[in-house]
Amino acid sequence: MSTQQLIKEHTKYIQQSRHNSAFVKTHSKALATLRHERLIHLLVTMFVTLFTLIIFGLSLAFGIPALLIIFVVLLIVTCCYFIYYYQLENTVVEWEAIEYEAQKKLK
Repeated sequence: MSTQQLIKEHTKYIQQSRHNSAFVKTHSKALATLRHERLIHLLVTMFVTLFTLIIFGLSLAFGIPALLIIFVVLLIVTCCYFIYYYQLENTVVEWEAIEYEAQKKLK
């Protein structure tokens, strides 16, 4: 199951079962999965950004046009990673607030 499918399916589950007694356990498992996904994508985003900057520096230092083409491709990939990571981060923050609210109601 892809992360986007997990987010869509679990969001539907949140809307339907928010007051269910098993909600907190199920939601915590989904949130842990999403947190792990967020960590992995943070690392990937950092390394892709680092390689993009290295390629940019090399293209400036040596003036090789092929490196400039590689830089542009990596820049596009980096932008896509930033957009995806932004969506993951916002979803995790939203789900953490829901989990906090659900745990407060249980106490």
